[in-house]
Amino acid sequence: MTWHLKCCGDTDEIIHPTQSKAWRHFDEMHSSFKKEPRNVRLGFATDGFNP
Repeated sequence: MTWHLKCCGDTDEIIHPTQSKAWRHFDEMHSSFKKEPRNVRLGFATDGFNP
């Protein structure tokens, strides 16, 4: 659960979703959520499905 904190260096290549702009934006907006490295972010891809 905490692998993303240790694995990724500062590179231009995205090798983990934590390096994406969207993930970093989420961390900026929800800094209290970011403090616990074991918190799980969940994304849904609905591909046009309207739940």
